[in-house]
Amino acid sequence: MLHDVRPEQVAPRALVFVLLALLLSWLPLGLLLVTSGDPAAGPGSMGLWLLGGLGPGLAAILLSWRHEGRAGPRRILASLLRWRFGPRGWLLLAPLAVGLLGVAVAVWVGPARWEVAEPSYLLLVPVVLVGGVVFGGLEEIGWRGHLQPLLQVRLSGLAAALIVGVVWSVWHAPLFLLTGTTQATSSPVWFTVGGLALAVLFAWVWNISGGNLLLLVLLHGALNGWYTAAVQGLAPGALGAGFEVVTALVATALAVLLVARAGRNLGLATHRAAAGSSS
Repeated sequence: MLHDVRPEQVAPRALVFVLLALLLSWLPLGLLLVTSGDPAAGPGSMGLWLLGGLGPGLAAILLSWRHEGRAGPRRILASLLRWRFGPRGWLLLAPLAVGLLGVAVAVWVGPARWEVAEPSYLLLVPVVLVGGVVFGGLEEIGWRGHLQPLLQVRLSGLAAALIVGVVWSVWHAPLFLLTGTTQATSSPVWFTVGGLALAVLFAWVWNISGGNLLLLVLLHGALNGWYTAAVQGLAPGALGAGFEVVTALVATALAVLLVARAGRNLGLATHRAAAGSSS
């Protein structure tokens, strides 16, 4: 298990994971870029898009199998089946609140205007949320399910989260070159600022939940899904600079407040206690 990793093993294992995750993701995304360049161009393009998003998770599964045998993938699967969230279930609605705030400010300061969707759009919200999990949430198997706890063997929760945030942001680089992606219309600077803040917030959720991977998968999916639902349902033209800046700053403010309150370890003691009781 990851909490059995020795401190001197952390850096090489983390480097191998990062390189493998980038390879498994950037190879299909690179093929997509030199072919259609648009994930929605057809089934083949969508398949490459999906495969690229699975890179971090596949890397985590392969490396856990290498180091732990069959017990590694089984451990990951067991964490994906932990449906009991207790009082932390409300966290899945937090991205909706931030998304609504971003839409409101984008309409207030920019060219976007309110265009409330037809009531039938509500039927698409579950589809959007499921899509957020499939095309984003499953990354968490690698980011928080593997890299964050691996780095925490040697580093504080905050230091580990910031490293994960940098890797996470760099991993998205090919998406800025593809047509129709959120990143295609985003500023790399503000995207990175928001990514670092989210990495801190997600690390805290991972630690205080005792490493509940399913909660992180759904939270990441909710982040993607609620943003899409809020923008497309209330102001389709809002997803731009104003929205991006506001949501990045709100996430950063929340991360700073969290560190001030929870400390640099971001609930790491809770995670270690949970890991110890399950070993």
